[in-house]
Amino acid sequence: MNQTDFHFQPRDYEEAEEAVNTTIPTIAMALYCIISVIGVIGNSLTIISILINKKLKSIPNVYIGNLAAADFVVCAVIAPFSAYLLTIDHTTIPSQVCTFIGALNIGLLGKTMFGLAAIAVNRYILLVRGSELYTRLYSRKNVALSVVVLWTMPVMLVLPALLGFGQFGYNSLMGTCIFISHDSLTYIYVQTMLHGVCVGPCTVITLFCYISIIIHFRRTQNRLKMSARKCSAGNNYSKSSSTGVDYVTQDSSKVEDYELSSSGPSNNNSSSTVHIHTAKRNRASRRIVTNLCTVFVVFLCCWLPIVTIFTIDYHSKLPASVYHIFFAVAVTNSCLNVFIYAGMNRAFRRTYCRLLTCRHNKVNSAF
Repeated sequence: MNQTDFHFQPRDYEEAEEAVNTTIPTIAMALYCIISVIGVIGNSLTIISILINKKLKSIPNVYIGNLAAADFVVCAVIAPFSAYLLTIDHTTIPSQVCTFIGALNIGLLGKTMFGLAAIAVNRYILLVRGSELYTRLYSRKNVALSVVVLWTMPVMLVLPALLGFGQFGYNSLMGTCIFISHDSLTYIYVQTMLHGVCVGPCTVITLFCYISIIIHFRRTQNRLKMSARKCSAGNNYSKSSSTGVDYVTQDSSKVEDYELSSSGPSNNNSSSTVHIHTAKRNRASRRIVTNLCTVFVVFLCCWLPIVTIFTIDYHSKLPASVYHIFFAVAVTNSCLNVFIYAGMNRAFRRTYCRLLTCRHNKVNSAF
């Protein structure tokens, strides 16, 4: 057999490259379509659930609802528009439209980052700092003001680029309208404003809050275990439980709402009761910490690849197909939160089911 049969000829490489260049955009387009359908339905369910279910009308869920609103816009506008761009010549799109979509794209990313940080801060104050400070900071007026600020900050984030410090438009690498590629000023804008002002600080704040919550729970559990071993009297146990974690003694459905409880364990002199309460606290703590971290971790997993390659690949040596896939993965985040809420929160899960089965009149019935 001829040895050359085992080697690709130049034409073979060209055909393989052409196949990749055709296949990857097709996969990305299909992914955008799936994201759009699932995300619009899922985020709509989340928003409606918070609006109509009395059990879900809590301060933390105000921020979750606003996060779902931003994700809804991504799935209703950004995802289908990106899919559409992959089917046409982008030059047929007016530059003003592409600039608007690009600004909206970055603004929604900023809104999501600010929203995740706001949720983290809210739950840090709720779970670590105590009910007195929480009640003082999170009045209805302050919550409404914070929501307005959370929607104003993304506008301020995109304003410099709209005024000339950078440029929104068609990105040939990502195949969508976001910020233009191969432009040094735009690269500086992304690194300073987007990453330096938004992504970096919000990530640090969010990580600090969640790590502090985890440390707080571990210290609390250690104190509870020591108290359970040393004290058999219910009064002594009650003293140890007044460290700011009374909410953990609620039943699991109430714990999932991240609300403070006014009730603690009953004063019981039985050491077995102490151990039962301690075990419940351990399980509830793990559930709370898991719920707190999952949305943020999923967001990082979706967005970190595209942020990383854009930062390190300054000369755009990576093929456009890599950017296509990684940006599609990033947008996927906007349709995933509904599954997180459904999987980890009983109230959301049951409300989703009743809405999907047209039993919305039973949403507020007993869970």
